[in-house]
Amino acid sequence: MNFLEHGSWRALCALSLCLVLLISSILTSPVDYLHNRPAEGALSKAVAVPLAPQNSIASVPPMDKPHGSAATPRAVARSRHSRQRPRGKLGRTRRKRRRHILKSPFCKLQQRMVAVRDLGLGYDSDEVIDFGFCSGTCEDRRITYDIVISHLAKNDAAGISRARESNPCCRPKSFVNSAFLDNNNDYHSIQTVGMESILPGQGPTTLNNGIDAAALEVDRRIQDDRQYPEIAQMLGISADVLPGVSGMSDIDYPLLGTGQVSLPRLLEIGPVRRVPLPPELVEQFGHMQCNCMLGIFPDISRAWLTIDTDIYIWNYNDGGDLTYFDGLSETILSVGLVKPKPGVFQAHITHLLVLTTPVDIVILGVTFSALHTGASAPGSCVTEALSLLPEPLFCLPTDNTFFQVVEGTGTGRLFLAGQDGCLYEVAYQAEAGWFGQCCRKINHSRSSLSLFIPAVLQFSFSEEDPLMQIAVDHSRHILYTRSEKGTIQVFDLGSDGQNTSRVASLSHGTIASAAVNIARTVEKLNFSPVVHIAPIESSESAVCHLLAVTHTGVRLYFGTCSLRYPGTRPNTLILLHVRMPPGFSAAVTAPQRPARVHKALYSRGTLLLAAAASEDSDTLWCVAQHSFSLHFPLMEAQVSVSTDVRAWALACIEDCLPAQPMQSFTYGSLPPPMDPPAAVWQHMVPPRRFMLLSAQGSIMFEVLRPLEQLRHLLVTGGGADTEDVQKFFLLHREDQACATSLALACSRAAHDTEVSSWAARAFFRYGGESHINMKGTGPLAVSSSPGLPLTASTPIPVISTDAAAAFDGNMSVPIFNFSGKHGGVCLYIARILRTLWSQNIAFERLNTDAGRQFTLVESSTSTELLQAVLNRLESLHNFLERSAQFSGSSIANPSYPPPQRHLPGSFRHNVPSQQLQQELQRKYQAEAQSREQTSMHGLRKLVHITSQVLGLWTLLTEHQFPALVDGLSPELRESVKTMTLRELVVRGGEVTGGLIASLINRYIGDNASTDAISQRLRTICPLLYSPDDMLCSKANELLQAARQENARGERERLLQESLQLYSNIAHQIDLPLVCSQYRQVRFYEGVVELSLAAARRLDPQGLALHHYRQEQSSMDTHGQQALAARLECYRGVTMTLQELMNQAAAGPQSPGVPKQPGPPAASSDPNLLTNEEAAKHFEQLLVLCQQTGDELFHISLYEWIISSGHTDTLLRLSSPFLEPFLERMSRKARDPLPYIDLLWRFHEKSNNFGSAACVLARLADMCSTELSLQQRVEYLARAILSAKSSPGVPSLAPNGEFLHELEEKMEVARVQLQIQQTLSGTCSQIPGVPEALAQLNDNLLNVTKLYGDFAEPFGLSESKLAILHCAGYCDTTLIRSLWQEVIDKELQSSLGMSATDRMQLLHQKMVSLGKLYARSPRYLPIDEVAGHLERRVCSLSWDEGFVPHCLLDAGLSLLCLLDVYNGLFRCRDSSWQRLSKPLHLLHSVHVLLQTFVQEPERIAAQERRLFINRCLDIVASYLIELQAMDPCRDSTDLLQNFRSLQPKLERLLV
Repeated sequence: MNFLEHGSWRALCALSLCLVLLISSILTSPVDYLHNRPAEGALSKAVAVPLAPQNSIASVPPMDKPHGSAATPRAVARSRHSRQRPRGKLGRTRRKRRRHILKSPFCKLQQRMVAVRDLGLGYDSDEVIDFGFCSGTCEDRRITYDIVISHLAKNDAAGISRARESNPCCRPKSFVNSAFLDNNNDYHSIQTVGMESILPGQGPTTLNNGIDAAALEVDRRIQDDRQYPEIAQMLGISADVLPGVSGMSDIDYPLLGTGQVSLPRLLEIGPVRRVPLPPELVEQFGHMQCNCMLGIFPDISRAWLTIDTDIYIWNYNDGGDLTYFDGLSETILSVGLVKPKPGVFQAHITHLLVLTTPVDIVILGVTFSALHTGASAPGSCVTEALSLLPEPLFCLPTDNTFFQVVEGTGTGRLFLAGQDGCLYEVAYQAEAGWFGQCCRKINHSRSSLSLFIPAVLQFSFSEEDPLMQIAVDHSRHILYTRSEKGTIQVFDLGSDGQNTSRVASLSHGTIASAAVNIARTVEKLNFSPVVHIAPIESSESAVCHLLAVTHTGVRLYFGTCSLRYPGTRPNTLILLHVRMPPGFSAAVTAPQRPARVHKALYSRGTLLLAAAASEDSDTLWCVAQHSFSLHFPLMEAQVSVSTDVRAWALACIEDCLPAQPMQSFTYGSLPPPMDPPAAVWQHMVPPRRFMLLSAQGSIMFEVLRPLEQLRHLLVTGGGADTEDVQKFFLLHREDQACATSLALACSRAAHDTEVSSWAARAFFRYGGESHINMKGTGPLAVSSSPGLPLTASTPIPVISTDAAAAFDGNMSVPIFNFSGKHGGVCLYIARILRTLWSQNIAFERLNTDAGRQFTLVESSTSTELLQAVLNRLESLHNFLERSAQFSGSSIANPSYPPPQRHLPGSFRHNVPSQQLQQELQRKYQAEAQSREQTSMHGLRKLVHITSQVLGLWTLLTEHQFPALVDGLSPELRESVKTMTLRELVVRGGEVTGGLIASLINRYIGDNASTDAISQRLRTICPLLYSPDDMLCSKANELLQAARQENARGERERLLQESLQLYSNIAHQIDLPLVCSQYRQVRFYEGVVELSLAAARRLDPQGLALHHYRQEQSSMDTHGQQALAARLECYRGVTMTLQELMNQAAAGPQSPGVPKQPGPPAASSDPNLLTNEEAAKHFEQLLVLCQQTGDELFHISLYEWIISSGHTDTLLRLSSPFLEPFLERMSRKARDPLPYIDLLWRFHEKSNNFGSAACVLARLADMCSTELSLQQRVEYLARAILSAKSSPGVPSLAPNGEFLHELEEKMEVARVQLQIQQTLSGTCSQIPGVPEALAQLNDNLLNVTKLYGDFAEPFGLSESKLAILHCAGYCDTTLIRSLWQEVIDKELQSSLGMSATDRMQLLHQKMVSLGKLYARSPRYLPIDEVAGHLERRVCSLSWDEGFVPHCLLDAGLSLLCLLDVYNGLFRCRDSSWQRLSKPLHLLHSVHVLLQTFVQEPERIAAQERRLFINRCLDIVASYLIELQAMDPCRDSTDLLQNFRSLQPKLERLLV
């Protein structure tokens, strides 16, 4: 507390630093942590959240990755500005660098900035960490990550709850570990907090098993090689800097023979080979009279010699193939070889030989023909023999101008250097034009006005300065000339190389003065004269365009345009830099400098100088930067060699560039990259060869690159255990030297066998080891990918939890450095693949055939280039495999050392700091080695897969690549056109698979066996073409053979064999395609078996069935996927059934009109089925499907049958899975109605009537808008019938109660149906009627609801009566009133009709109701019904017999009616008096009696006598009463009627 009281925060920091350095790891347990907590609130918070077990805050170690991570300055800055922290807190939040966010339909890796206090772990800290989490919602075993993510989601901290989705969750593959200070300045370390990458198998992985990280490393190495500085940058040439001078410092030309790195045996020039002049030529020197010249034609590997008028040309490699031309009469002054313009000469003329004499310019044609040397035996040498056409192609006069030099351009233009200082061109064409000849001479140095000035005046006013050299920059189309006095001119040939204009000129004096102004300490004599000029092409420099060499070896670099606009056409000539030759350094005590240089050659960074040592000998100087190609600024090695000859010519005779793809890489608006140093290409091309030609012969030598230099050191030292080899690794960077060693170690040349073993030893011995640097501090650029160890070109600083007290900026942090071996492997892989890595694998080319244009997709790379790259990759892969350092178990299964466990507590004061420092050192060293091993594992896999992709690519180019691409789907075809090799290797599995399938299909289409090509594919690319793919190809072959086989037995055999092969790989084939082909050959059995086999292989554990039985839980993602996969497999069978069903149901085709006389044409499709055949196959296939034991397949089959509407077919199936399926679907289906309907039909078909009755009753009671009330009534009727047909009463309704319930429901349902029918007949505009109808249709209702909600509100009297009858409720008054309402409503509804119609309607109504209630007297009060009817009939004056006839037709007995009417008459109701018809009822009685007389059988025979006596008594009483009345017409008629009835009744008694 004293420190705090005095405010000595510095001392506190120092104390904390010392304490951290004394420990290797701090792991604080929850118990100790809680004991040190002063705040009760924090204590309760900590106790509320359980931490990891075993009293350890970080008990769960990282799964795949060490817990160290790199701290970047951006992360530190974000940590400081994104939190509010109390003043004086010293904590620093460690965090990982931000990773790529994975996007997937299943899970997403997201990140949020979260305060430590919000983690839910009980810590009170204001620090902020970068928390990575999965947006899924699942949980696994409870670790720190799960505790934190649950707490944050619950409290919606940092918006995490909103970011999480209802998607399956991916478990973490590796975690981020965090360290922080709490508000009491206590340090804490937490492991497994945030997610860093995703566990493979649970979702998309962060990296493709290390290949992505390796590919990124290759990208970076290729980019580094492309960004190699050009010559202008190495010389310090810039628009903002004045021209400078170099070559005067010790570092410009390091002396390799002395100093710290002394390599006196490091050669710069390789083995020298001398080839003398052919003996025939030596003899010719004795005949020389006027002139003799020597020269070299490197383009055709020839040297030439002119002696007076003759020219001799021979092969300088062996002195053979001597050719001469002696057709000239004048002395030859200059010789040149150019390529002709295209289309001017015939194709066999490949070059033009130009000879100039004082009189003529002669152009000869050069041809080549094959020349066999030796017998026609294997290994005989085949070369090309040069021939000169005997007659000149063109011959022009010189017009008294001597020409010193002949030079051509790449476009076929021919330029001549005149002795008069002018530049001439020989323009030639195939035919003469209207205004020109076939060949003419043009002067480009003089204007047209010079033609009008006399030659005497021109000679008088001009000083002759002959042109001595012409140099052409073919990349920029610029031509330069050098005169004898050193004047340099610049001619612009135009952007297309077809124009000519002089744009600039510098005299030798101006050049020398400018050079002196730049190099003021150098004498002016060193800068003149200029003896050689050489263009610097655009691939070497964008700024420097021309190099001039003086007689002392000084190099002058020129530009032809402004440095600020380097891409413009030439408009000037500016001296940019002066490079002094070796020997001008102040430290050189005895300088050796070039002097009296008379021949020079510059070619792509290599300078050769031929300096006169004596009259007969030269000193050859070689200045090159191969040994220092990667150093900056420009450093060059130099060597001088004394020769015993005088150089007549210097040339680069072999300058091979690596083969490039046919479709070069497009850089868009960016300029193409500069040519990299020779070290980048040294493994691909042989070393550059140069030649010095003299009168004694030719001297050929090589300028050695690091590859040849290392080979020389290994050979001369007899192995790798020499000091020179060790110094070679010190001279070059470790990774560069290791890449060079790999090139030798992987060499397949027979003479390099011993050298390869030596180079491999040097690689491992001097390549170094991965290590750490505890002194490194500060942020460094890191290239890495999530989930794999960091890889970097520079050391990687990583703050470990063991050094987590890095609170002070002065503290050292561990920096991980990969070894030179690792860098060498990365570099060598990148340099092998650089020509193809970013190149599209194919391109479109427009072709024309027979006037038709079409595009072909062709391979962008030749087979030769692919094979060359493939050979080197395979050699590297073999080297990595056989090397114990890279193929051990630790690489095959990379793992990290387990984290060290430490005792919980604060600090360990009793451990010496040196011992702990060594412990930390060992731990970091082990971690660095583990990181490197894992990275090397990824590189080895990348080499392996890339070599196989290249092998496949090579194979495809041998099999008509355009045709194979045409066989792809449109999507894959577009992918092929735009995909690079990198994409093909990393993520091109679908494309390679499609190309392989197209290749196999091409063989199958040609009826060829696939065995050979399959075996070759397995040999070339086993990772891309697995054994399963091989089986698939063979099965395809058998299937196609079966399609073409006519013999039935052989065809069945082939189909069965193909089915057996397909079944073994059913989960990997294109199942719909194979099933379609099986359908075409009518192999329906194969469709079923293959589909079921595919389903079993895709779901071997039966997860789909478990998921189905578990009600298809949304949390069971694996079950969902398995079920979806199985259903997709079953679609092949259902599609086959659908096709057969459609064909069986198809109607016969209508006959068509024949197109020609004769028999009808055969069907174009021999496999087309007739309707009968299709129906037969359909039934057979159904039987086969029923025999399978796959429950899910049966379910899928049932679903298809139901969806197709063939339910009768379903009920014909006998399967144990049908009833459970229908039962389940009737409960779980969204629309269970069809399944319930099928279920009762299934039970009825199975004679299970009791179950059928139960299902029918359930169906009738179902609340559904899809069922009508009429259907419900029918279902009840069927249920009653099934219940009566059941041999036993269902268990759920014992003692017949179930049947009774059904009958009662039936009665109520009929009433409900009556109400519905009644309402349906009413006007739909009445309010409430539509809703009532819908409600009546939806469900069966009880009588109370029917009466209260429908019958009563809508006044449905008949329905009320029916409801009372159904319910057994007897209310006499209510019943009587209802009958009256029924009669009155019926009469009211027919008011507008005629009396007859009204009578008919009322008759029908009364008959129907009477029959319904005839057996229920309580609900049919006859007296009330008859009386009310009679009164209404009387009031309407209808026929008196209408009512009796209605009641008789309704089924009422005659005896009952007679008693009712008699009773009504005896009542003497006053209503009859009011109606003025008191005797109306007697008329009705008369009708009844008359009916009996006419139909006595209405009364039973045994009761008839009694009834007749009763009738006679009643008639007698009526007669008495009628006689007592006052006579009237009505009474008189009744008396007469009754009197006539008496005898008739009496006769019935007999």
